[in-house]
Amino acid sequence: MERLYVVTRQDLPDGPQAVQSCHAVVAFAIEHRECLERWAMGSNTLVLVSVRNEDELRSLASSAEDAGILTSRFHEPDLGGSLTSVVMDPRAKRLCRSLPKTLHGRAEDSLKHP
Repeated sequence: MERLYVVTRQDLPDGPQAVQSCHAVVAFAIEHRECLERWAMGSNTLVLVSVRNEDELRSLASSAEDAGILTSRFHEPDLGGSLTSVVMDPRAKRLCRSLPKTLHGRAEDSLKHP
């Protein structure tokens, strides 16, 4: 199954992690339209994972780009232009397979829905 990988930083609060992920997906859609269209017509599956901080995110994005993986970086202007989220094409599976899920294990996961 073809998946897009969305990676954010664990050192950001929950809300901004979610928003930065959305910004990065939009950037990927603009920058890599053909890939996004194939993904949308296929699996339409997103995998949301995280790294500890901006340095790890920058390193992961560089590794993906060096491997020829389509990548979009999102830099948040309201956070001084820091790198907050990256989206990578399905070939990023090997780079992301050991990363924890975004927001996994946070307090919200324990909430019961009516």
